[in-house]
Amino acid sequence: MNDDVVSEILLRLPAKAVLRSRAVCRTWRRITTAYSRRRPLQLLGNTDPSYYFTPFNTLTSLPATAVPRIDDGGDIAGCRRLLHRDRFCLGLEATCDGFLLFRRVQKGSMLICNPATRQLVNLPPVSPEPSSRPNDNELRALGFYFHRPSGEYRVLCHRPLLDVDATYILSTGAAEPRRLGGGPDYHRCTMVVGETIGDTVYWCRPRYLHNGKPQISSFDTVSEAFRLLPPPPVSLAKDELVAMIDMRGTPAVWTMTELHLDVWALEEEERWVRRLRVGMPPPPAPLAYWSKGSRKNAVATFESGDGGVQMVVVTWAWKLLYDDTSKDRRVVGRTIVPRHCGHFWHTNCWFRAYRESLVRVESCTPDLPPDGEPYLQFC
Repeated sequence: MNDDVVSEILLRLPAKAVLRSRAVCRTWRRITTAYSRRRPLQLLGNTDPSYYFTPFNTLTSLPATAVPRIDDGGDIAGCRRLLHRDRFCLGLEATCDGFLLFRRVQKGSMLICNPATRQLVNLPPVSPEPSSRPNDNELRALGFYFHRPSGEYRVLCHRPLLDVDATYILSTGAAEPRRLGGGPDYHRCTMVVGETIGDTVYWCRPRYLHNGKPQISSFDTVSEAFRLLPPPPVSLAKDELVAMIDMRGTPAVWTMTELHLDVWALEEEERWVRRLRVGMPPPPAPLAYWSKGSRKNAVATFESGDGGVQMVVVTWAWKLLYDDTSKDRRVVGRTIVPRHCGHFWHTNCWFRAYRESLVRVESCTPDLPPDGEPYLQFC
C-alpha cells in the first residue's frame, strides 16, 4: 500500500490505536507524525452537567461531522473524554495543531498539553512583579501559533493589569520569555485569542465600533509587527455579533443577526467580499430575547470532502450545519436552557475547534510527567 492509502486508513482509527501502529515500521511512524497528515476536525466542549457547581470539569471532544443533538438529553454518539481539569486553576486559552494551551490562573505561566500523546510542556514564565493584587501577574494569551521559520510553538501574551505597553513571546525553543517593544495600543485590549491563519494572527473586536464597523487588527508571526486592517463594509448595531474565522486559508469575518449569518472574506489588496449569506431560523419564543447580543454564538469551519467549506453554527436557539458547496442548511439540534440555570450562556458547550496530533513538541525544558500537573488528569 502507498502512503496515501495507509494515511486514509490511519485517519479512521482512534489516536491510541494510531500511536500503537507507529511500531509497525518506520514508514508508518513517518506518516503518523507528519504535520501534513492532519487528523479529522473535532469540537471541544464541556458536557458535564455539574460544570457550574464544581471546580472540576471534563473536557470532551466530538467529531465535527457528527454535530450533536443536545436537546434529547441522551448520550452523544462519538463523544470522547480527553481530560479532567480544575477550571479555577487552569483556564483553557486556545488550541493549535492538536495542542491545548492552558493558563495558570493568577500566575505568570502557561502550559501546553497534547491529550493524544499525554505530553505536558511548561512554557517559560514571566517574572512576577511586586503587587498587592493576586491576579496582577496573570498572563492572558493573544495568539497561539506554530512559528514556521524556527519550527517552534509560540504564545503571544500580555499582562493586562500590569503592562500597558508590552507583549511577550513564550516559545517552546527558549528558556526565557522575550518582551516585545511597545506596539500599537489597540492590540493590548483585545483580551481574546486571535485566529491564526497562515503566518498571521487576526483579531476582530466589535467593542471598538467606529461608525458601526468592527476593528480588525493583525500580528505577523514572522516579522512580529502589528497592523490595523480596513474593516468589512458592514454596519453593526451594538447587539449584533462579529468574529474572525478561517475560510480555506483566507481570513474572514462572520456577522450574525436574528435574520442571517454573513461571511466576509479578505481578498487581495485588502478588499472585503461577501462570500456567504445564510438565513437563520427564528428562535423559539422563550429564547427570542436572549438570542440578541450573545457572546456565546459560535461558528466553526472545516473542509468538506469535495473541497468546499462546511460550518457548524451554534446560537442560543439552534445548532446548524451549513455546506457552502451544496448550499444545504440543516438544523441538527435545538439549544435547550437547563431549568436549574438562571444564565442562558450555560447552554453552549461546544466552543472550540480541535484536531488530534501525534507530533511531540520539542522543548528546551524537560516535559512534565502525565501526572505532573496537579490540576489536570488525563482520562
